[in-house]
Amino acid sequence: MQTALGGKPKVYEGDHLKGDHSTEWQPAVGGSIRVYEHMVNITLYSHFETKKMPRAEWTKLLVAMDGCGR
Repeated sequence: MQTALGGKPKVYEGDHLKGDHSTEWQPAVGGSIRVYEHMVNITLYSHFETKKMPRAEWTKLLVAMDGCGR
């Protein structure tokens, strides 16, 4: 995700005993991406986001994640 989105994510502490955490990116184009240890949550639009993520950005993220899974 770092390569696809660039910039610095916000890091949120999960279980401090396990040492896990989640990271969140908020692209300038809109939406947000939160990466947990076991899943990825892509928010295209919500009441908490200032802009809706455009289709081109969504496609770019899917291609980047597809490349990670292969």
